[in-house]
Amino acid sequence: MPQRVQGAWDFIKWFTSPAEHLKYATQTGHLPLRKSETKLPAYKAYLAKFPWSAVVSSANLDNVTKARPTSPPIRASRRHWDSIQAVLLGKMDAAAGAVQRRAAGQRHPGVRQ
Repeated sequence: MPQRVQGAWDFIKWFTSPAEHLKYATQTGHLPLRKSETKLPAYKAYLAKFPWSAVVSSANLDNVTKARPTSPPIRASRRHWDSIQAVLLGKMDAAAGAVQRRAAGQRHPGVRQ
C-alpha cells in the first residue's frame, strides 16, 4: 500500500475514533458520530454546559439509520433542495415548492419516517 494511502487511512481512523471525534464535535457544534461518543466523560462534561445538546444528539443518533448515499438517489435530494432554494429566493412560491417536493416523494433516505 502506498505511503500516502496508509497515511490517509491512519488519519481517518484517528479522526473518527470516539475520543478524537468527540473533541472535534464539542468544539465545533457538530453532533457525535456514534452512541459510543455519548458514553465518554468528556461528553457528560459538555452536557453540563450545554444540556439542550442531549436532546438534539440523542434524537439524531436514534433516528439516522445509515449514511447519506453518494449514488443516484442524491440527485433526487438535489432536486428537493433546489426547490427549497427557489422558494427562499422568491423564484417559486411556497405552495408550488411543497407540491413539487411531495410529487417527487422526497425523504432523506437515512431517516425513519
